[in-house]
Amino acid sequence: MKLQAACRYFCWLFFFLAATAEGNLETPSFGSGILYQYRYSLDSQLSFLSRPTLQRSQLQAEAVVDVNLLWSNTNSDEQLLQIQFHDLRINQDLEKEDQTSKGHSVKGSQNATELQQPFFLHWNKGKVKAFYVAKEENPLILDLKRGLLSLLQFQTHSGTMTEEDISGSCQVTYAVSKDTVLKTKDLHSCIRPKFGFSTANKIFGLLWHPTSKSHYVMEGNLIKSASSEENHIIYQGIKSSVGVDITSRQHLEFLSQMPGSKELSGKNLQKILNSLLGKPQPIKLTSQPFKRICSECPTLRSYLKTFAKKKIKLDPSKASTTWHFSRVVQMLRSAKKKDILLLLKKAPESMLPFYIEAAIAAHSTPSLLAVTEFLDLQGRKQMSLVENFLYAAALSPRPSKELFGLVLDRLNNKKLNKATWETGSMIIGSLVGKLCQMNQCDLEEVSLAKEAILKKLHGSKTDSVKMMHLASLKSTLLPEFISTFLYYAEEGSSTISAAAVTALKRYSTEHITSKVKKAMRRIFHQVQRKYQKNSRLAAAEILLDNSPSHTDFINILLASRQLSPEMQRFILSKILGIISSDNHPTREKFFISESSANYNTQVRKGRRATEDASSTFGVENLFSDFGLLQKSTTNVDIESHGHRLQAAQV
Repeated sequence: MKLQAACRYFCWLFFFLAATAEGNLETPSFGSGILYQYRYSLDSQLSFLSRPTLQRSQLQAEAVVDVNLLWSNTNSDEQLLQIQFHDLRINQDLEKEDQTSKGHSVKGSQNATELQQPFFLHWNKGKVKAFYVAKEENPLILDLKRGLLSLLQFQTHSGTMTEEDISGSCQVTYAVSKDTVLKTKDLHSCIRPKFGFSTANKIFGLLWHPTSKSHYVMEGNLIKSASSEENHIIYQGIKSSVGVDITSRQHLEFLSQMPGSKELSGKNLQKILNSLLGKPQPIKLTSQPFKRICSECPTLRSYLKTFAKKKIKLDPSKASTTWHFSRVVQMLRSAKKKDILLLLKKAPESMLPFYIEAAIAAHSTPSLLAVTEFLDLQGRKQMSLVENFLYAAALSPRPSKELFGLVLDRLNNKKLNKATWETGSMIIGSLVGKLCQMNQCDLEEVSLAKEAILKKLHGSKTDSVKMMHLASLKSTLLPEFISTFLYYAEEGSSTISAAAVTALKRYSTEHITSKVKKAMRRIFHQVQRKYQKNSRLAAAEILLDNSPSHTDFINILLASRQLSPEMQRFILSKILGIISSDNHPTREKFFISESSANYNTQVRKGRRATEDASSTFGVENLFSDFGLLQKSTTNVDIESHGHRLQAAQV
């Protein structure tokens, strides 16, 4: 028995030691007085998803990297390393549609000289604590150094944790076996500084599929090789063929070691850094957003000399018009006010709307001020231009505070005709809604605009003016105005009630609360007063489209027996339309008998789908008791990857 127990003990000990040997490696470190040389290579490729075999660009770089230990703390395994690039070679290869390539090598350029400046790494057991540079450097050069240091950010035992590197603070998973380490980074989990903006309509957003893996080979405490590969596939959600495939590879391979500089004496790291750099400031390992300056882009002054006085044929259906508009917007963003004003003054009359829309799209303070001054100079001749300006402001995806103030200033002009003023009122509502989506609802101008709309609505004495202000509130699509719509839906005149209920149809299901549903039931079943058929039918649509209860469904069907034949057909056609839809949220709750299907439906629906999106359109016609067309509604909806957009409603 003792022999069996001893054998069992040694077996367990053997397997434990074997598992320990495979699961943990020596802590990486660099020796004192030794200069380590590595070959570093970088390979980046970009191809278009639409034509991956015809268009491709590739950038390759190769250099020798020297690593030298300057200081260490044996008690805590801290090390200060000096790292330096040299013998840099860059090769760029562009493949065009004719599959011809052109490559060239660059050596000794200004950027290469800056890249070869040494930088310093505070390192502890394979973890990057901080890094320092001697002087301010080009952001692109810093990112290249961040990429190399991110390759040195690893550990030699298995596990999952959060690490910081050039991508941000990301969740990484390590798998260790024998003398290798496999690192997998979840790029979706990375937290990094925000830059740019996302579209309010998610259906027009981008989809991103990234992967990142790194592989390390160790020999004792020496890094023999380190390689990393990241792949990013970015494309439009609504059309996946419009996108790019970006692949980036880094490789670090040990070459040799030779005698190097001696280690600096001292126990305080900060004093060592002060002696080397004066007043060192640690550089963040995460890449920071920066604005690139286009050195080859044309300026507005050069454009004024060549194109300003020319009449350009603009066909919105052609891509050349879009490219020209984008080019002008880019120029106006960096132009001065006096140059933009000069462009507007010199431009042919037929080109003025084009340049005004471009100035609004530029969103720069000089461009907005130039448009304001130009419109003031036009006097009475500006009326048509004001309309162009208002429409351009309404279509702005991310309006600014300055643009909103400019719209308010234009609408305060008493010389505007009634149609322009009504259009401007709805545009104010649209801009208020967009500003609130951008978390700028607390702006004083926005708060005053909302109060003004409500005050004018409540103080209006005619239905036509109330309709205009209700349309303005409808354009905001803000949940805080639901109570206002409910009040006018139940208490307003027949016209106002129908407009208020129709406005409620635009809100998503999450905003159609039990309070809203109770009000819609009172309107449809005419509990407190009689309502026009348009209001009742719109109330029924809201109940049917937003998670209806079984009781609601039964009551609507029973109540429809007492309605006019045309209203019966309309409600039934609505139910049939929901059943025929493949993606309506309440489709499964409906059951239609064969006798119901004998009704002549008043809904004509169609659908067109691709692998990325589906577009549905429907026409709903409501006839009077005498057979005359009373209401016709056409809806066009787009759905893609779980997002829905009402493209048009007429």
